[in-house]
Amino acid sequence: MKELISIVVPVYNIERYIEQCVLSICDQTYKNIEIMLIDDGSTDRSGNICDRLAGQDQRIKVIHKKHGGNATARRDGVNSAKGKYIGFVDGDDWIEPNMYESLYNFAVENDAQMVTSAGYREYPGVRGKNILRDGLPQGLYDMTDADNLLIKNIFPTGFAKKYYLNGAIWNKLYEKNIINEVINDMEDNFTLFEDNVLNIGAIAKARRIYIQHNIYYHHRERTDSITYRSDMHSFEYMTKAYFYFQKIINESKYKKLWQKQLDEYIICSVFTCLQTFLGDKYIVSKHVFPMNLIPAGSKVVIYGAGVVGKGYKTWVDETGFCKVVKWVDKSVSGKNNGIHGVEPVESIPFVDFDYIVIAVKNKNTA
Repeated sequence: MKELISIVVPVYNIERYIEQCVLSICDQTYKNIEIMLIDDGSTDRSGNICDRLAGQDQRIKVIHKKHGGNATARRDGVNSAKGKYIGFVDGDDWIEPNMYESLYNFAVENDAQMVTSAGYREYPGVRGKNILRDGLPQGLYDMTDADNLLIKNIFPTGFAKKYYLNGAIWNKLYEKNIINEVINDMEDNFTLFEDNVLNIGAIAKARRIYIQHNIYYHHRERTDSITYRSDMHSFEYMTKAYFYFQKIINESKYKKLWQKQLDEYIICSVFTCLQTFLGDKYIVSKHVFPMNLIPAGSKVVIYGAGVVGKGYKTWVDETGFCKVVKWVDKSVSGKNNGIHGVEPVESIPFVDFDYIVIAVKNKNTA
């Protein structure tokens, strides 16, 4: 018989989304699942909706608790789970029907304690969606082999990183025994960086990890979610995360290698927090490429050939962080097309790209 998978869903004031989320889990082609809905003290109808759904499917278990935050909800779910494997789904997201069957098959066939996948970032309104996947080749990674790319790139981001593992936990399947210790060691009020801490802890304990790029997950980007809130407490959470990371790598045989990666990750995180806290004016004045918004390896069009545009183009060329498929400026016409590699704006529709990066000092100029 196939192993039980426990899927943990934290729920807090998401009455508009929780039913779609739960029904997408109930519709999984992998049937041997338990769905742990952790109502974290919701003050809207979320808890009632969870109870109603539990009455319709015996695989759903609801835990109502005092509000303590996402970290405590996930921890309570893991501690109550009976499955050999654990998956996490945010209560305002939804998943494809074959997600857990696929992840389970990859885990069993490869004797992997952790399996990753890809997902869509779903933006409200006309913004559409983009793909969020690991910046590592698909395949099996033996964590006893110090020469593999994953061990050399365990932290999810850094300056000009070509290889990286996405830091989210909702697009992965874990054996429960590799996350138990780290999730129970986390403080109750851990608000930011919790996914990354859990992931790094799991990576450090796993013997084999399978990375694949199939898309199963739909992550709803909401401006009222905790991800979009940034204040000076972000630096407090970052400091907490640093000490958790430090504890994990101190117990690893790869301590020296991972220490360097950790230092780079923290520096990059400080930069990202400053950008969010101080706003775009700070970033534009420094002419820093928006690498926290553009996934590594993306195909980009740079719009603007002034000081900012030249700075962006030079940085990308030197680091190889992404690929500039076209560099355009509105001052370039068909008559002087191609001077210094800059082309007319009208040429954009004729190239395949993922993002257009606006590289101007004054937004009115664009």
